[in-house]
Amino acid sequence: MLCKLLIVFTLVSHAVSDSCVRYTFEENYNNWLENQWGSVCDNFPFWIAGKYSDLDVTSPNERSNSFITPLSSLSCVSSFIFTMNFGGTIEVNTFVKATQLTDQITILVHMHPNVDTVVGQGSIIPLDQNFVAGWRNVTMTLIGPPTYEGFINIMGMASPNSTVLVDSLRYIPPSMDESECIIYENLPQTKN
Repeated sequence: MLCKLLIVFTLVSHAVSDSCVRYTFEENYNNWLENQWGSVCDNFPFWIAGKYSDLDVTSPNERSNSFITPLSSLSCVSSFIFTMNFGGTIEVNTFVKATQLTDQITILVHMHPNVDTVVGQGSIIPLDQNFVAGWRNVTMTLIGPPTYEGFINIMGMASPNSTVLVDSLRYIPPSMDESECIIYENLPQTKN
């Protein structure tokens, strides 16, 4: 009987974590700010929301109008908690046009509730003159136990004449092809 329960629990646990998670900043960003928890972003200002219409930056998708951006001091924001798997992929779509060496984006993926356990990390830190401004996906493959709860923590800063932003993010389970986890669904086709 115990063996059957373990098999059922393992199957249910694995099935729940096979979901693509994607997030754009088109709506409900204030919910992120209202639901910050733990000590990861304590003592830091939050990233702020912005619109591409206010910038000289073309969005990465015609359906994307909004983004988040850090302040000129180190800023922080954390995502909601969701189920992740060992071998899954986190992808954060960023834009950096740096004017100072302090401009940066650092992404850490934490297990919940043990926030000291980092299961993925990536960053964009322009350290030399060869850095090319533009869009970049910060991609990381997750480590950790087979299935766990976790969240994405984004830290960064942007000097006043720089552009540092995050457009969207997604989690792709290890068993899913990235083409099945589309951040911006295609616009419906109109018939002529």
